Amino acid sequence: MSRVVCDSFFYVIEKKQHYRLKTGLLFANLLRSEKIQLNDYINGLKEVLPQADDLKIDIPKIWDCLAELLVDVICEEVLPLRELHSCCHVLIEQKQADKLLAPLFKLMVSRKGPMFLSSIWKQSNLRVEDFVSDNVTAGFIQDNQLEFLVGGKIKMSFEEMQEALCKVISTSSEIDSISNWISSNIEGQLKENTFIRALATAITIVSLDNKSKLSLSKLTAFQKLITLYVDNDSNKEMQYLYAIQTLINKMEHPQGLLLQICNCLYDMGVISEESFLAWEKDEDPAEQAGKGVALKQLTSFFTQLKENDEDEEDEGSASGN
Repeated sequence: MSRVVCDSFFYVIEKKQHYRLKTGLLFANLLRSEKIQLNDYINGLKEVLPQADDLKIDIPKIWDCLAELLVDVICEEVLPLRELHSCCHVLIEQKQADKLLAPLFKLMVSRKGPMFLSSIWKQSNLRVEDFVSDNVTAGFIQDNQLEFLVGGKIKMSFEEMQEALCKVISTSSEIDSISNWISSNIEGQLKENTFIRALATAITIVSLDNKSKLSLSKLTAFQKLITLYVDNDSNKEMQYLYAIQTLINKMEHPQGLLLQICNCLYDMGVISEESFLAWEKDEDPAEQAGKGVALKQLTSFFTQLKENDEDEEDEGSASGN
């Protein structure tokens, strides 16, 4: 069976990326279902990796190719990182292990996010120095943005942050639990617009039933969470509205959904009247995607807001007289 692993790698190593990724996924499934034993897979891999340096003459992107074959068995957690380390013994001696780790970790982060890599790295009790020479460790970490492996904060993209927040807030109804997770994982990005937009998007997605129908009870349940992070800050309130505008535009403007969301946010008092009106008038070129359609759907909403303003001004004038 170890020969099957070895021959399969060499069979697809020069083919298109699609075949390498499918082969990697095949072995992940075979290992999970125990059709192939982990020791057999490891022995096959130990036959392949020592030949990588010689193969780079004919296959300049050999390290990327190997990373594509390995990413699924790591991401599916059927090949522990410590076992990968044992397979890389010859590469470590040749000071080539960093050339495999760089594209492999890049694929892993792209596939499952930095939090996943950070988690399994901690579980392995490995150090970067176990793979990479001390004199190049710092450069390897910096060049590949892997600071989080040595205690640095994880820097997440909008998509990674949104996906992670969706998972957290959909599985926990406790505000303290959610805020503790946010403090532990996104602390360094709390002041960035990306965080508020990701939070707004995640809350809205989790508050939907059947993907396009709003559950008022679900959205209302997030009132304290929204208030905690928006905190009557006009810029954050605007970012929240930008995020909803972007999401609704991606959803191709389901009839009545945006109006329901805005009515609920206004009734909860988490987005002020001033911020809604500022968003309506905003002409930032970078924020115009879907804006026209959104405003048409909110005609009655803004009409009501302005009538409320006029009523308050009339009452103020009457009391003054």
